[in-house]
This record gives sequence, structure tokens and C-alpha cells, in this order.
Amino acid sequence: MYCSLFILGITSCTPPDNNKIEKVIIEKEKQILNEWNQGRTMVFPENIADEITYFDPSLEKRIDGIVEFTKLLKPIEYKFTISSKN
Repeated sequence: MYCSLFILGITSCTPPDNNKIEKVIIEKEKQILNEWNQGRTMVFPENIADEITYFDPSLEKRIDGIVEFTKLLKPIEYKFTISSKN
């Protein structure tokens, strides 16, 4: 299963510091992937938009919306771990 996400929830009244925003996004994605590696699959639905559309070639059809995406991931929560070499 391949998951990708994009998180951006930063607002400011001053011009954005793109380097800072990039670091915040990358750090958040690292945190999410670390939790995923421990089998906590619900970390993705907790951090994505409700309007998600998920494509997976192993599935019969695409997944539309947070409810259906959650149904896909909930049964495998904590059923795996992935070791990482940092």
C-alpha cells in the first residue's frame, strides 16, 4: 500500500518563509510516517482532508472520502511494523 499526503495549515500576515514552511511540513510528515511504521494506520485519516481520493492498483475501485479511507485502514491498524534505518 502506498500513501502520500500533503499537509499545509500555516497562516501568516507576513510574507511566508518558504524554508520554514518546508521544514514544518517535512517534520510533520516524518512524525506521521514514524507512527505508520509502528502500525498506527489511523494517523493518516487524522491528518488528511475529508475529501481524500485514494488510488491503489490492488483495489477494485478508488476510495473517495475520509469515511471510506478509514474503513480501508482500520482493519490493519497495529497488525504490522516497519523497521527503519535512520
